[in-house]
Amino acid sequence: MNRVGSHFLRLLPLLAVLFIVDILSVFQGYWWKDTYRSIYWTLSVITVINLIFPKRPMMLRIPMDLCIAVFVTFRVTWHRQPEVVERFIERIPTLSPFIEITMAVVLILLLLERFVVNKRRLIIVFAIGLLIITIRDSFSPLKLWMNVILLVVIFLLWHTILHYRSLDHSTFSKLMKRPHAVFVPFVTVLAVITMIAISLPHGPPLLEDPYALWKKSKGESVPAFLGNKGYGGGSTPDLNTSSGYSRDSSQLGGGFNYDYSPALTVTTSHKGYLKGETKAFYDGKGWIDDKLGTERSIRLQVPIDPPSEPLADYSIVEQKVIVHREEQQLALFSNGDPQMLTEMQYDASNPNEEQRIELLPDNYPLDDYTWNDTTSSLVSAEQERYLPITSYTLASKALIIDQQGLKEAKAEFGELSSLEDEEARQAYLSVPDIVPARVHELAVTVTEAGKNDYERALLLEQHLRMNYSYTNKPDLSLLTGESEDFVDQFLFELQQGYCDYFSTAMVMMARTLGMPARWVIGYTAGSNNIEEMYESNPYMIEQMLQETSGTFTIRNSDAHSWVEIYFDGYGWVSFEPTPGFSMPLQFGAEEEVDLLSDLLLPPVSGEDTLAADEGWSLTDAQRNLIWWSCALLLIAVTAFALIRYRKQVVLKLRNFRYISYTDNQIIVLEINRLLNKGKRIGLPVGTSMTMREMIEHWKAHYPQLKQTLEQLLVSFEAAQYSKNSMTSKDVEQVREHIQRVKKVWRSKN
Repeated sequence: MNRVGSHFLRLLPLLAVLFIVDILSVFQGYWWKDTYRSIYWTLSVITVINLIFPKRPMMLRIPMDLCIAVFVTFRVTWHRQPEVVERFIERIPTLSPFIEITMAVVLILLLLERFVVNKRRLIIVFAIGLLIITIRDSFSPLKLWMNVILLVVIFLLWHTILHYRSLDHSTFSKLMKRPHAVFVPFVTVLAVITMIAISLPHGPPLLEDPYALWKKSKGESVPAFLGNKGYGGGSTPDLNTSSGYSRDSSQLGGGFNYDYSPALTVTTSHKGYLKGETKAFYDGKGWIDDKLGTERSIRLQVPIDPPSEPLADYSIVEQKVIVHREEQQLALFSNGDPQMLTEMQYDASNPNEEQRIELLPDNYPLDDYTWNDTTSSLVSAEQERYLPITSYTLASKALIIDQQGLKEAKAEFGELSSLEDEEARQAYLSVPDIVPARVHELAVTVTEAGKNDYERALLLEQHLRMNYSYTNKPDLSLLTGESEDFVDQFLFELQQGYCDYFSTAMVMMARTLGMPARWVIGYTAGSNNIEEMYESNPYMIEQMLQETSGTFTIRNSDAHSWVEIYFDGYGWVSFEPTPGFSMPLQFGAEEEVDLLSDLLLPPVSGEDTLAADEGWSLTDAQRNLIWWSCALLLIAVTAFALIRYRKQVVLKLRNFRYISYTDNQIIVLEINRLLNKGKRIGLPVGTSMTMREMIEHWKAHYPQLKQTLEQLLVSFEAAQYSKNSMTSKDVEQVREHIQRVKKVWRSKN
């Protein structure tokens, strides 16, 4: 073995460990912390031993490494049942499943070291690792570009070591006399590429991942970890803004980039959208902050008493909100209208000391926030200093949807309305003159089939969801410049956008029909690990847990806007016009049904109904499962056939490539390819050398190939210089000799 074997090859186990750690790290959140501790500590101990004793026999190493895994797992999981110390056998149940996973990782490490012995196999392993990371990236909110970078660096280092390992001792010794000639170009190229990549301007991706494209083509939402909404917070729409909650929505339009960083963590008794504030005044460009109603201060443990409607039923939702943003919390978010703040914690530390969390006392006056009965908003007051809130607990009341009652109610401020402010009533019905008449005409056309205001509202919602597409980067080149109104541009020109476009359009269309409507901003319900695992599997969607309580992560990408329409006696009812999003509403005792089924679908005949009852049908999830299973089975069979008959396939492809060549030309080309291969592994090949000189050098390096190389030389000279025509049998014989040479090279390298 050459010098690279004694010095650099001991780095290969370390690279294998780094490869495994890089892949495993993308599954954070799915495994328990003790699992990762067991794996990381086990791999660390094994790596240190490998560096000290790099030549351990495999028969010794396998049991030794597995014993290390058992011992480390035993120590890591000790805290789970420290009282069980009498007998080791009593601790075995507490080791599961940590011990199984850790030992599996150790075996994968051993297999990886034994399998990756040449560059071809390294490329296969690298491709598998990259595929795992890219699939995980499509089904998670994580930013995995650092994992990809680390994987590429590991691949380059591993590939470099395998390349120099294949060199003979004399060639490697010559290289090591001038190491800068090897390492300086490598480091320089890597640094230049990295600097260029970092300095390039950020732009929208040219291609979208296949899973997202497939979901959007079906009009479905990409799982909850994909973002919803972006607020630019400026006077001009900017494609470089990031998603997140903002109170400045005076200039709608443009696009945004997703920001997946966490904003809130909510533990709630009922999952739902989190309302921040509502807005009433639209000026053709955005929503302006003209004040409505009266703001009043609130106190901890003192009821807020939001308005209640006489015909409405409410459910009480308990929720605790942990704040992840260091800046001022712009609103206190809740599922429905807040009834009472029961607890609040804040950061009482000074700038130069560690964080010190303190609990505010009961009846504490919250001067930083004000409640408005008219706008149903609990927002921060405008002041220079504010209380750095870290968490708050509140109870809120969420409307229970009574579909039959809403069908009988009017969308108006009638005798049963709790809103008596005439200015507010007019504001929620106002349509600025800049909105063209064709917006009203479209609203009338869309709602023709509706028998009541509630059905008309549902038809507006359904029209926007079914006929316009969702994108965070709308194509502004579609704008003609003929219209100055944001809603009109969206409905008749762009016909694509994100939630601001859809919700603003529905508010204005509803108002043109005389329905009181307002614009709501806040967050969607977020997601937890269980939901992400279910949503990533189409078959499991049908079996998703029905529990609506739990702890949910709200990310900046979950910032969202939606619509509320007022119904006399019931108050403000929420609607979700943005395609791909589903609002978790609470319904009454009656069965939840789709009220639009009779309006949008043709009637079903009695015979069709009977046939449907007697037969059976597949759900979308089951149908998807069948298609995916067939596709995977086809891929597996194809892959097996290619692997099983790979030599025949390669031969057919090679013959097809050489279909226009003579047998003489094929022999010359095949031997020239062998020469190029030899040059890449460090054998002497040059234009100043004849074929006989090169073969003589090669025979000195590989004496066992002397006869084979001489036969290749004879075949080359006969094909190149002789006037005789070679036959297909000669071609096959040359290829057999070439395969024999390559096999020896692989065994040496």
